[in-house]
Amino acid sequence: MLLVVLLAAAGCGTEPDAGGDSLGSPDLIGTITSVTPAASGPALGTIGFDVRKPDAGSQVDKYVITIDADTLVYRQVGEKPGNLGDVGFEALESGQRAEVWLAGPVAESFPMQATAGVIVISGTATPRS
Repeated sequence: MLLVVLLAAAGCGTEPDAGGDSLGSPDLIGTITSVTPAASGPALGTIGFDVRKPDAGSQVDKYVITIDADTLVYRQVGEKPGNLGDVGFEALESGQRAEVWLAGPVAESFPMQATAGVIVISGTATPRS
């Protein structure tokens, strides 16, 4: 019986907890540059994503990140870290700051390509001029 309880508890670590600590550190922190819904297929769509390198001035790494039915999309709610609201692909907008946890390998192309496991929108979209 104890083994069943321990195995069940171990399987609960993939969802963010109230403190937001269960996700660990994000793989990418940056800005959404584009949102493209999928025309068909298993993917919901893709986002263009720029990650500014802290030591490289204006140099950025560019990614195309696929969002599929397994990708969890959250929005930071308020100032308390880890206070997340469950949203979907439709909440993603160009200009938003976000943190991304990847699911699987990164294709070392340009732009780099990967699939998101979790996305947390951490800032509002920049005003469009």
